Amino acid sequence: MQLVNMSSRAFINFFGLNFPCLLEDKDGDLSYEHVLVPFVGCDESDFKDFNGLTKLLAQVEPKVTGDTLVLRKKAGLDDNYVLFLYPFPVMHGGEFGTFPEATNPEVIYKFFSGNPECGYFYEMLFVLKKDVRYEILYHSEPLNKIIKFVLFCNSDEGFVSVTSSVVM
Repeated sequence: MQLVNMSSRAFINFFGLNFPCLLEDKDGDLSYEHVLVPFVGCDESDFKDFNGLTKLLAQVEPKVTGDTLVLRKKAGLDDNYVLFLYPFPVMHGGEFGTFPEATNPEVIYKFFSGNPECGYFYEMLFVLKKDVRYEILYHSEPLNKIIKFVLFCNSDEGFVSVTSSVVM
């Protein structure tokens, strides 16, 4: 699976996929938290620098070992699926879900990132099958708002599209 990073907050380096988070406690003190999803089996030839951003060229697959998620290098190409990283703003009381007739992503991993100045985000890592239309909902009860997100990985065009609409 190819890793597609559409997050402006998460970044890739030689060690793994990184989710930085600056937290402010009740006294106003800041602490830096950092989540790393390590790459296993990758070497320097699996990365390329594009205008100051590191891009992973290798195919990887997510594996959970114990309580740790890793992205393990996979031999050969897997053209049917893509790993898609996308951020969602954290809404007060927000929950993810789907309509019963909607198609769910194959697998979803959720991380927390951000800072007090620009806001906090759920960094969602989806396993998407190409050419399948997925729908997820984000509901905030206190805001009385439901937003529908449609994810689609177009294999002919070579891109992943995300469209959103307010359901209620």
